[in-house]
Amino acid sequence: MRLKITMPEMSETSSPADAPRTRRLGLSAKLLILKVSFVMMSKVLIFVPLVANFRNSWVSDKLRTAGVAAAVLAESDVISPSLQTRLLQATGSSAIALNDGPTRRLVAMSTMPPMVDEVVDMSTMDTSTAILQAFDTLVNGAGRTIRIIGKAEMGMSGTVEIVMPEAPLRNAMLGFAGRILELSLMISIITTSLVYVALRWLFVRPL
Repeated sequence: MRLKITMPEMSETSSPADAPRTRRLGLSAKLLILKVSFVMMSKVLIFVPLVANFRNSWVSDKLRTAGVAAAVLAESDVISPSLQTRLLQATGSSAIALNDGPTRRLVAMSTMPPMVDEVVDMSTMDTSTAILQAFDTLVNGAGRTIRIIGKAEMGMSGTVEIVMPEAPLRNAMLGFAGRILELSLMISIITTSLVYVALRWLFVRPL
């Protein structure tokens, strides 16, 4: 009586040597994921202040344009409708006012401004407030109307105020955020690819 002993067939696509290789690839993949996570976390920490700073710069530019024009036009008793229209178009606002202590003068207005939803006072703006207001604009600024208050220009005392829709500010911030995210993603891909190649060459390949 003969005993027939059969040996398990080895798959052509797998071998005992593949197990260490799999473990090595797993280690490289884990390090790669960890690197990607660290890079994206650092980008987020940089991204938040950048968006807030962009918002402040955008608002300050509008205030500066309105402030200079208001200071010049404040010397005139009558402002032509065409000049008011050009000023409102340049600032993207529906009303501009110059507040000099006890007196408040309406410099330009297209139509009756809508109800103001939010007030942005640049004289009291700090880092934490700027970040919170930037996120608020991105989330809720699509259909709101804001009143922006800032210091008057050209040596005039008091403040200048503009009333405008928040949607243009939100759209500008979204465009800026998109460009920053694209650049961050490209940098992350290049960095992590170089790290992966370096890990494979220095540590995995010698083993």
